[in-house]
Amino acid sequence: MSWLLTGDMGEEGERELLRTFPQLQADILKVGHHGSKTSSSAPFLEQLQPKAALISVGKDNRYGHPHEDVIGNLEGNGIKVFRTDEDGSIIYKYYKSSGTFRKTLP
Repeated sequence: MSWLLTGDMGEEGERELLRTFPQLQADILKVGHHGSKTSSSAPFLEQLQPKAALISVGKDNRYGHPHEDVIGNLEGNGIKVFRTDEDGSIIYKYYKSSGTFRKTLP
């Protein structure tokens, strides 16, 4: 399984990453910038083809993250979304050749 952790990357960084690595794909995407409107663009998601996306975001944060357009892009591409504001801690347990996600509410 391949993971892509994008930190605070926005659309400009996504475009540069895809220009530099045109064959880039990832099974799991850590959504950039807490799911702000400037992250996880449609072209970026279409290229990566992740199966799941993780969004680290505080509940009722003042920025309104994650943005509804980002959630729409993720779900529209059939990507399973895990959010810390709704799911609590997100744990991925890997054993031998497979793994599973688990949510732990606070």
